[in-house]
Amino acid sequence: MPNDERNFYISSAKDADLMKPFSKAQLILALEKRCGVLHGTQETPFTKLHLAYEEDDEEHLDFAILQKRIEVLTKEYQDNILRAVRAFYEK
Repeated sequence: MPNDERNFYISSAKDADLMKPFSKAQLILALEKRCGVLHGTQETPFTKLHLAYEEDDEEHLDFAILQKRIEVLTKEYQDNILRAVRAFYEK
């Protein structure tokens, strides 16, 4: 595989950015990971989640990714609310 970081490789090879076959959730996570690498941002916790599960348990994988993503978004929302409340009372 060429070493061009601007390309996104989908293949059955181990060094691909996304291995075939893949689900919609796996595609989205792989693309988010690639965008993070290109823009120099850190990976979010849910982009690493798909590596922890077996490929043959697709339904469980998709649900676990969704569940983890909801948890991350809920935590971010909670942090934003607390930051706004603190800013309001610090005036």
